[in-house]
Amino acid sequence: MLLEVGRVCIKTAGHETGLKCIVIDNAGDGFAIVVGPRVKKRRCNIRHLEILPHKIDLKKGASEKEAVDALLKAGFVSSQDLSQKPTQYTPTPRGAERKIEVKTVAQKKTVVKTKK
Repeated sequence: MLLEVGRVCIKTAGHETGLKCIVIDNAGDGFAIVVGPRVKKRRCNIRHLEILPHKIDLKKGASEKEAVDALLKAGFVSSQDLSQKPTQYTPTPRGAERKIEVKTVAQKKTVVKTKK
């Protein structure tokens, strides 16, 4: 096993770069399931994680709320971090309507030149 459950990490790639997360499960060869405040629960390549030397007691397959509470209790994140809105990329759901801006062409003025 490359990463043990409860290991604290920092994401180094993707739109969640720089955010702290915690390993909640091992997902096979070179992958781990991570979750954290403002980090969606998902499978992540371990090459995209900076592994910290800290470990939190957490059961395998813990819920998002349990993992975030453990990070908060251990002091890795503050309650202020939890209350802020994400400032990074927020994906739009598939099938969402996109606004298309239609530009209207202004009427062309015709200039009549007269010979002198």
